[in-house]
Amino acid sequence: MGGGPLARSVCHEIGVGGLARIAQRAVDAQQAGELRVGRGRAVEEDLADGAHTVRGQHHDNVEEAIGAALVIGGRVQEHDRAGGAASAEDDLVLGDGLVEGLGSAGAGRAGIEAGARTGVGAWRDIGAAGVLIVMEATGHYWKNLFAVLTAAGHEIALLNPLIARRFQEASLERTKTDAIDATGLARLAFEKRPAPTHLHDEVAEALRELVRHRDRLRQDFDDRVRQLHRLVDLCFPEFTRYVRGLDSMLATCLLAEYPTAHAFARATPRRLAKLRYDGRHFVGAELAQSLVDAARRSVGQHHGPAYKLQAQHICQDLDLWRRRLVQTEHDIENLLDTHVLGKLITSIDGIGSQTAARIIAAAGDPSHFKSAGAFAAYVGVVPGLRQSGKQTSARAGIGPLGNARLRRALWMPMLTAVRRNAWLRAFYLRLRDAGKPPKLALIAAMRKLLHAIYSVAKHRRPFVVTEQGRAVEPPNSATARPCAA
Repeated sequence: MGGGPLARSVCHEIGVGGLARIAQRAVDAQQAGELRVGRGRAVEEDLADGAHTVRGQHHDNVEEAIGAALVIGGRVQEHDRAGGAASAEDDLVLGDGLVEGLGSAGAGRAGIEAGARTGVGAWRDIGAAGVLIVMEATGHYWKNLFAVLTAAGHEIALLNPLIARRFQEASLERTKTDAIDATGLARLAFEKRPAPTHLHDEVAEALRELVRHRDRLRQDFDDRVRQLHRLVDLCFPEFTRYVRGLDSMLATCLLAEYPTAHAFARATPRRLAKLRYDGRHFVGAELAQSLVDAARRSVGQHHGPAYKLQAQHICQDLDLWRRRLVQTEHDIENLLDTHVLGKLITSIDGIGSQTAARIIAAAGDPSHFKSAGAFAAYVGVVPGLRQSGKQTSARAGIGPLGNARLRRALWMPMLTAVRRNAWLRAFYLRLRDAGKPPKLALIAAMRKLLHAIYSVAKHRRPFVVTEQGRAVEPPNSATARPCAA
């Protein structure tokens, strides 16, 4: 794929209908002998005029979010003219123009399939040896298009937007438009030749959706807890002396019944003590009496019904989201039981069902990485050494790249693994005894844990260690290597 004059002219905003007209012109020109695939440019100006005449209006929010998400072009044809090699200038590239016709939320499957037939099939008709589609994984808008084109048998390279942006920055381009972005994607694909992307299996994709849904629920839950903190600080600031966590079932049960200090002051300790907050436990006489006494002398008794209504609604929301979180986590565990690799990863001490689900959701099958170090680099726990001339550093911190969400999710399980996993604990203590700082030893232990995960994924066997921290090879696995990293 390339970024020649044709690419720069055609990479404009055109719909499926406009694309079909341009493609048909190319077919007619080829039949008339005016266009030669690989090096022919006889109808370049005509195609460019056609692209400009069907140029659409400004992108809406969907297209803006996609950006330069799509480049379609024929693979470069080898030619023997004067012994020259294929050039990016020889390619036909259809860029961001397909975004409006194919990537919009309202296109639907029929629109996407029609765009695929007219946009990709036409270039095959004029003699292209194969079509490679390059897309940026921007938001969620690429997914339906990816699924339809993959089902149609096309090869698709899905790129991290950061890679495309860094490549475009190397050209010192000051202007950013959809046409320039699409041309940059085509040039990147021509020079780097990215491999076709294969998405996760169905279970891994379902785990990804459930894990992200749980994260959103957790974020909403925490936001509401912070809002409840504000109301409690205003209406009954003494409440947190007796009930520590406002995210607990005890706190939400009490505040749903008595949202303000005024409401607590009017309650009877006997009735408050009999309040059941989790279906089993009661508030108790001692806590009830303390809350009533504190409310009667609270500085927040003057707040009225508006604050009461907000506190009640927040407590109701917290109860609802708490139940949804439990149900979602239960669904994740049930789905993980059907995933062979996910169950094997939980054989590593310190990694439970939720952590294993996050690993599968983020990385799919870790064995698809070329090495354990590549998997660790994906998570972002490899040192980023920076040296220049006489400027050297004794230690190299981890680089800014990597999957920060997965790295953050692995932090607490790694702390548990350092305590419970004899093999990992011995590694951590060995680093500490060598004088390494605690955080450096923990990051190194996380990388060691990732190596164990990679080994389990590669050999498809549970991770087993002895009390001395040495690997044990399970029976009937003489041909496999030990799992311990």
